[in-house]
Amino acid sequence: MIRAFVVDDEPLAVRRLKRMLDETGRVEVTGSSSDPVDALAALAETKVDVLFLDIQMPGMNGFEMLAMMDPQPLVVFTTAFDQYALKAFEVNSIDYLLKPIEERHLARALDKIERLHGSAPPDWKTLLAQLTGALKQPGRRSRPNIPNGSPRAWATASIFWIWPK
Repeated sequence: MIRAFVVDDEPLAVRRLKRMLDETGRVEVTGSSSDPVDALAALAETKVDVLFLDIQMPGMNGFEMLAMMDPQPLVVFTTAFDQYALKAFEVNSIDYLLKPIEERHLARALDKIERLHGSAPPDWKTLLAQLTGALKQPGRRSRPNIPNGSPRAWATASIFWIWPK
């Protein structure tokens, strides 16, 4: 599931986007803020996959906020103004959603995020722990019976068993 944070100076826009993200079933909204300074503090404590970020906000715009973040998360800009699109892609945003945000445009942005998120290197420790747990389920043998003279590898429930001669 995608972990997201929403920043917009309009509380109504924050609530609407959070609702839309929740309804997709693809996103866990880990936090939100209507103030960029508060958002920076919260994001320093919260790991997210993507930041949905408004551009025109009082005190600090979305580009300034993003420049203060290290490392920078993936960003989807959400704004009512199309004039910032080129600059948004210069800072490597994933997408640029014009308000009011349409469900199909949000789905497109989530598809992009999932593709990028899926291309990240796997967490081998987590994968190994999941595999070990699956193999320890009751009723499973620790390894298959190996008849004499049989092939040296076969697939069992998408797990390949390989052993030396």
